[in-house]
Amino acid sequence: MIPRGQYQNCALWLMLFFWTAAGTVSAQSYRTMRRVEVEPRWLQFRVSEVSLRTDVEVVSEKRTPANSKFVFTQDRAYVAPTLGLIADGTVYHPNFMEYHMDIEGGAAVHNETIKSGNTEINETPGNRTDAVQRYHFLARFLKEKPYATTFHADKDISFQDYDFFSRVEVDDSRYGLLTGYRDGPVPFTLTAVHHEQQATGLDRAFSQEDNTVTLRGQNQRSPYSNTEAGYAFNQFTRQDEGFAADEGINHMIDVRDTEVFGANEKIRLISSLYYTDMGTEDTTITSASLQERVDVKHTEHLESYYNYAYDQHTSESVTDDTHQASAFLRHQLYESLVSTFDVHGIMQSSSGQGSSLENSQYGAGINESYTKRISTWGRLSLGYGGRVDQVDRSTTGPTLSIIGESHTLTGFTLTPLNQPRVKVPTIRVLNVARTITYLLGVDYQVFSHGQTTEISRVPGSIILDPQAVVVDYEVENQPSASYQTYFNQFQFRLDLFEDLVGLYARYGRTMNSNVDTNAVIAPEITDIVVGVDAHWKWFRAGAEYEDYQSNLSPFTTARMFQSATFEPFERSSLSFNLSEGRTTYSDAGRQMTSYQAIG
Repeated sequence: MIPRGQYQNCALWLMLFFWTAAGTVSAQSYRTMRRVEVEPRWLQFRVSEVSLRTDVEVVSEKRTPANSKFVFTQDRAYVAPTLGLIADGTVYHPNFMEYHMDIEGGAAVHNETIKSGNTEINETPGNRTDAVQRYHFLARFLKEKPYATTFHADKDISFQDYDFFSRVEVDDSRYGLLTGYRDGPVPFTLTAVHHEQQATGLDRAFSQEDNTVTLRGQNQRSPYSNTEAGYAFNQFTRQDEGFAADEGINHMIDVRDTEVFGANEKIRLISSLYYTDMGTEDTTITSASLQERVDVKHTEHLESYYNYAYDQHTSESVTDDTHQASAFLRHQLYESLVSTFDVHGIMQSSSGQGSSLENSQYGAGINESYTKRISTWGRLSLGYGGRVDQVDRSTTGPTLSIIGESHTLTGFTLTPLNQPRVKVPTIRVLNVARTITYLLGVDYQVFSHGQTTEISRVPGSIILDPQAVVVDYEVENQPSASYQTYFNQFQFRLDLFEDLVGLYARYGRTMNSNVDTNAVIAPEITDIVVGVDAHWKWFRAGAEYEDYQSNLSPFTTARMFQSATFEPFERSSLSFNLSEGRTTYSDAGRQMTSYQAIG
């Protein structure tokens, strides 16, 4: 049954449609009018489209947890008929104000039943009816002037897929203003936006509100030389059902400059500066980053690259500083042979909460890549990469804090954290803007294998697939040490019969010398991978085996995959992707088996 207030909403929409139908309808949309002299008129209103839209979604799902006799079922139906109107026009004159609107109104009927066995467990089973409003309104003022200004207001109800099996209903609304001055040596824009979002459909509902002001300017001196700078202010409130709200204010500054030098502009300098101040009621984190890169094209076959980066992160009493520098020389002797030589170094300093770390690592490396066509039946690819480094590490205190470590979570794949001996209860996973703190067991899960700790998404997570995240955590501090580390890797691939079948292998070895392995965790790794794949027309399949022996977390894994992609009709595609895998963690005495099928 539709509540009385929603009957009133529907009546208002019907009145609006009858009024617009009685108005002036132009056969030619305002957006396609020719540029001719237009006499001022106080108001022009043109209807270009009236429509009826119906959204329908039906979902039926069954879950049987492992080692459980209970079967959970969920059945959901969603029907939303709406009336739509698209119109545009002007106020006084097109150069003074022009506008465009796209609006819809109607009702949405939901029916959801969740059962455990034969018992309904959802709080509000049965039908639920909500009013539906969608609109997009855009007004442009003084469009011929360099200080032209645009106002927009948007509201939409849509579905967001967080992974292949999780979908939520998102009620999204925003309004804002875009202005600035677009002439002169430094044109700039100023944007102000208010954004509200509410999502339902997962195990919990959440809402978020943002107020953002952004100022950006740019100076373009030539096709390849320019400077761009920006400042953004963001005030946010995040509320997860059943948890305390997160509130905070973020400040972000970025500057990027590109310059070219030399004859024929063969030298390019790219400079970047970033600064962020992200604060909530619980903590404040500031980050600063400076990056410099120089690319030099000496000859047609010889290039060099030079990089420097400085990063600083501070959180309460913890400060982390990192300097990185590298230089690469790349030479292409033949079309099939590419050689790269590099020197590199990193210096890291971290202190806070009674602990400190001074770490430096520097060395040199070489990389060779060779590809050779073998008659008409095959192609051979060989590769080698080698590196030697000196590591000097000085520490004090029992615990070290890691701030803002970047990772990308994909599917339900395990992603290892960079440091060993992680204190699992201290792990915090956030979005890159640090406006969302994800929940352990709800959005992500943690696994420990020997000295290594890994994280992954879980079904129903609000972390998108894939999505970049940042991780804060604490680790057990290691004692001071000075040692050398060596890395070698060989790669082989043979493609046969016009890439119909491919055979490949990879061997990698990481070793250390002059290190006390009883006190210091220095990676000792032997990684062997062998595989085969086949590709014929629209079908591809393969199998791979990996033996990863390490003093941190050894494992063996066998993987298989099959995929098929083809176009049954014009402008359409159909694909099937299957994968199977089994991984055995010998230290943990645990085995993980995974199967995935997506069509």
